[in-house]
Amino acid sequence: MTDQGFPIIEYRVGDSPRECGRAHGEQFRGGIHELFEIRLSLMRAKNATLNAESIEHLATEQWDHTVNQCPKLSDELLGIAEGAGLSPEQIVVVNNYTDFRDIRLPDEGCSAAFVDTGSGPIAGQTWDMHGSAKNYVCCIVVPIEDHDLPMVVFSIVGCVGMMGYTPWGTMIGVNNINTSGAEPGVLWPVLVRNTLAQRSHNGMVERLTTARV
Repeated sequence: MTDQGFPIIEYRVGDSPRECGRAHGEQFRGGIHELFEIRLSLMRAKNATLNAESIEHLATEQWDHTVNQCPKLSDELLGIAEGAGLSPEQIVVVNNYTDFRDIRLPDEGCSAAFVDTGSGPIAGQTWDMHGSAKNYVCCIVVPIEDHDLPMVVFSIVGCVGMMGYTPWGTMIGVNNINTSGAEPGVLWPVLVRNTLAQRSHNGMVERLTTARV
């Protein structure tokens, strides 16, 4: 495993989502390939029903649904895949590993914190993932077309974002939830970024609760 050094990946103002993703993928190609192999191995170890054929089938379903619902972020992901030299289905594995595992979790997971300081809230959370991911964590700075300040998201190389903050004062975090009746849907890192792009709390709630995941 190669330590990526917790990079800050800054997307360039004016670049298209595809261009931003391609630069991301090219710069961290080695780390993204390592992460794909690690996650593929963990996925199959934790879910004995998965094989190469079923993984590709599920990844294709998730990719198609994501492209249909979130074309701009899908373009960014496609750019990452192109830059890293992976297929769209392989970049789905990097981004959607947690959903693929399909395991029952004990009473544990990420922890959120929220403090109302009186002059504005402070919010954050831990990210309790498999230890193999620690060498690949990063932050991505995403320019906003009509705003002077960017969005900042926590991620791993090859992934579009797992939690983040916006310049208009909103934040999104994540946790594992076991559910019944799940079906292929939008990749959850894409949903994180798409939700962050909504500029009101009501808009964020609407985006989260209407997405198929």
